[in-house]
Amino acid sequence: MRQPAPERAARSGAASRRIDPELAASLRRLDGDRVEVTGFALTSRLLGDARIRPGTTGLDARIPAEWRDSPVLKLFADMILLSLPPRHGAMRHLVQAWFMPGEVEKLDGLITDTADLLIDRAAAAAANGPVDFVKEVAVPLPLYVIADLIGVPERDRTRLLGWCDRLVQAMWHSVDEIARATGAALVIAKYFRDLLNGRFGPVRGLAAQMVEDGSLTEDETIANLVFLAIAATFTTSDFMSSAAHFACTDEDFRDALRADPRPEAAVDEALRLHPPIKRILRNAAEDVAIGDTVIPEGTLIEFDVVRANRDPAVFDEPDRFLPGRPGRRPLSFGHGLHYCAGWALGKAEAAVLLARFWQRFDHIAPAGEPVPKRHPFQSGLRSVPLALR
Repeated sequence: MRQPAPERAARSGAASRRIDPELAASLRRLDGDRVEVTGFALTSRLLGDARIRPGTTGLDARIPAEWRDSPVLKLFADMILLSLPPRHGAMRHLVQAWFMPGEVEKLDGLITDTADLLIDRAAAAAANGPVDFVKEVAVPLPLYVIADLIGVPERDRTRLLGWCDRLVQAMWHSVDEIARATGAALVIAKYFRDLLNGRFGPVRGLAAQMVEDGSLTEDETIANLVFLAIAATFTTSDFMSSAAHFACTDEDFRDALRADPRPEAAVDEALRLHPPIKRILRNAAEDVAIGDTVIPEGTLIEFDVVRANRDPAVFDEPDRFLPGRPGRRPLSFGHGLHYCAGWALGKAEAAVLLARFWQRFDHIAPAGEPVPKRHPFQSGLRSVPLALR
């Protein structure tokens, strides 16, 4: 961070759009041209600021030349995740309608039936020893639901999961991860191109609507179907894996799951404490002044969602599980233009599955240490072994 030259500040307009200087206290410099934001107020303010771009959008010059034509990066570039207005609006309008609360309510039967099927399988598997909550229920539920919405045939769900898992490892990782994900990017793009062209039968669901709408290019349609599969599966399963471990260690949360078939307030509070995305990456499209401190154009900004959600200036007793707490909405699903479009679906799946799982078994206990995910921005656990009876 530095002080801008007067002409630079005037050119960018930063001087006329300064943010409350007191908020600069939650901003700190990391290595290189990166800064970190930890406070709730500054995170909310910047995520809603048009001068802050998603991810690394607009920073193509920093990508090594040999990687600029990577199939992985091309796929990511066409996703709503990294898009800017006005293209972002066209993409979001097309997708958003499928995930509004009223539409999600219509999926209650699908979510409940799928959850019960997976829980029955977990109960049967428990007769032979510990069950991995992540593998057996947390990942399959959102995967099956989003695959049904998109229009992916049931026989292809396992393959879809493998491709998406490889791609998500490349997000915000090194060029080595991008190299390892290249094959998955090529295969999944071909799969969805064949799907859209009717190679696997009649096109249905959201895929059919995208084709009929025609406002996106074929590459954009493919990229956003891939993004929906990734986001809907891993964001929700990451939260549910953390919530399962949390329920094993926090009696109040556990009791809340067993007392209510739809423990929405308990899930909201667990989301505050254990957000599925622990850090959000953005960058400054121009100089952004916060009092006398300036975030220079091109700076990468990492928002620490975990700390923002536990900011004592906003949340009383921030580390305590208090469902139904009044006040501001946590930042677990982001904020501003790129607020998670599928938030209602993710919450519904979590509320149904966690409640029905904890109400099904009299005894649920850890059967080993959970295995954390090793990802700079994703939260969640890769494995949560449980003893069930």
